[in-house]
Amino acid sequence: MMWNVGWLDGSDDSSSARSSEESSSSSEEYNSDAEETDFEDEEDAAAFQGLTKGQYRREILPVKDDCTDLFSYCFHDDLSDEGKMRLGSYLAMCERGPTAFRVRLYESAPQSVWLLFQGPWEQEHNLRQFAIEHLPPAGDDRLLPLDRTRLTSDDWTAIAGYLKKAPRLSVLEIGCLSFGQGQLELLASGLPPNLQDLTLGTLDIGDDSSWGHLFNALKECRQLKDINVVNCGAGQHVCQGLAGILQNRETKVETLSLNKNAIDDNCVRILCAALFGNSSLKTLHLQNNRRITADKCWAEVERLVYDNSSLERLHSCNHSLQHVFGLPVEAMTPQLWNAFHINADYESSTPRSKFLQKLFHAIYADRGNEFDIAPFVDYDVRLMPFVLSLAAMRFKIDCLYELIKQWNVAELFGFPSPEKERLSAKMSNLETENIDLRNEVKLLKQEVARLASENSKLKSEAMKPGKRARTGDD
Repeated sequence: MMWNVGWLDGSDDSSSARSSEESSSSSEEYNSDAEETDFEDEEDAAAFQGLTKGQYRREILPVKDDCTDLFSYCFHDDLSDEGKMRLGSYLAMCERGPTAFRVRLYESAPQSVWLLFQGPWEQEHNLRQFAIEHLPPAGDDRLLPLDRTRLTSDDWTAIAGYLKKAPRLSVLEIGCLSFGQGQLELLASGLPPNLQDLTLGTLDIGDDSSWGHLFNALKECRQLKDINVVNCGAGQHVCQGLAGILQNRETKVETLSLNKNAIDDNCVRILCAALFGNSSLKTLHLQNNRRITADKCWAEVERLVYDNSSLERLHSCNHSLQHVFGLPVEAMTPQLWNAFHINADYESSTPRSKFLQKLFHAIYADRGNEFDIAPFVDYDVRLMPFVLSLAAMRFKIDCLYELIKQWNVAELFGFPSPEKERLSAKMSNLETENIDLRNEVKLLKQEVARLASENSKLKSEAMKPGKRARTGDD
């Protein structure tokens, strides 16, 4: 991500400290202006009269001249609507930039934010990263939920329209804002399909059902890799929405952060159940969720990545998860630690290689390096090639002999080989062709019988006396 925002970890003090530091440095920078730039024209002077000349030089001119890639704007209510509209028109006329746009809001109810995004956006622009966040005034550490900034529906409609015209947008960050009824749906309507990194921090969503619109839109973001929902009161409803994204076999989500929310054991169970059909997630963050029971959650995770209760379970639970943060490491079993290590091993890039390594631990390493096939003789015979392959590579010949000897050999020989399956399929096709040929022959015989009948009628008519006499006269 491009910006290290203070609300990402849900820490009010860090946000306030950063705000104070930035405001102080900005103030020093403005006061140290030895050379101030006059407004370029009378229209700018009238529109931006609420800004100092230093602010005009640093915040307006780079956008007007289309010479900035990173545009960080402190939204001022003392700027007139005419000034906001004029700055918005400058943004709409930019052909090259900005590629990164960050808006900081200091008031709890900023006025006419929509004017900054009203355009008109007649063509697509090059925006790749966008952030909008509320920062308290310098020295104000009372960032309570009631103090979060609330934008209007017109504001979110305009922002969504701005984002729609940014097909290359890959990073979106929103922090310390309060959403009203239907406003999250407006934001969701503007999400671009190429979004890769979404961060929602310290948000007041209100109605949990509003999350559904956002998650439905995120399902269409096929390039999404990082989802961060931090300090938003997220619970089971949010986890169910995230489960719908993770269950999609085309998803590319690698990191999911749910720090400082209302996540409990049932939430973890919902996420792990969704991950059984997932092969992309590598890191899960669950820090500062006090409702989680460590033992229960580690058990859910272990069933996901290393369930050695049966060979079938071990084969089906071969997930790629590598790290879970927020649970005590001392409560993790050695088997789970080994599974995480196998998943993170660069040599274990394919599901087959991961499964073979996990299988080795299940029937050998986890049993004190003593080979014991007895607990595994009832496994599905279709998985025997995996076991034999592992035994041939990692075990001695006597282990391989015992493995074959104790397995259900009768079932093994009764199981169709690939060659038998191929021949059976070929025979089935030949039988189908034979039936079709028989039906075709039957139709041909019927046609021959019809033609013979017609020929017989014609001969009978030709043999009548009247017809023979006329023939003789002729």
